[in-house]
Amino acid sequence: MSDKEDIALIAHLMRRAGFGASREELEDRAAKGYEATVEELLYPEDQPPIDDDILYRFLPG
Repeated sequence: MSDKEDIALIAHLMRRAGFGASREELEDRAAKGYEATVEELLYPEDQPPIDDDILYRFLPG
């Protein structure tokens, strides 16, 4: 696949997954590959901790 096709495929994946992505992020993910990007979306490793105050603001109860 060409770089343009890879980026288009990753852009489609990110839209379908419900995420927006900058051109730079699309290029980075295209360099990693489609399968690696899917795995990263399904099983994220480096997620910042969620602040409880923010969580309770949007999900009271």
